[in-house]
Amino acid sequence: MFIAKVIGKIWASVQNERYSGVPLLIVQPLDENQKSSGEPEVAIDSLGVGEGELVWVEGGKEASYALPTKYGPSDCSIVAKIDQLDIAIRVPKDRPVRVVGETGI
Repeated sequence: MFIAKVIGKIWASVQNERYSGVPLLIVQPLDENQKSSGEPEVAIDSLGVGEGELVWVEGGKEASYALPTKYGPSDCSIVAKIDQLDIAIRVPKDRPVRVVGETGI
């Protein structure tokens, strides 16, 4: 599973019958800072998301479960649209963090 941003669409005039009516989108994986991380991938879109939206992508065998007819050839599927993303702040290892209520004595 990973978070990605939809960056484009793919049109295929000839495709596997299991993809009938299923859009194919190009997604860019993102890191915890919402910066590009890795190469773009093609994902099936089972939700109807649009370009520029943040999505949750499933990979591996489970990706095929998003197809209308299960067990199609897929290893990358959009399974959720992300409306809000809250990421915990990472504490730098080279700086001490003062705990609330700590007196420092």
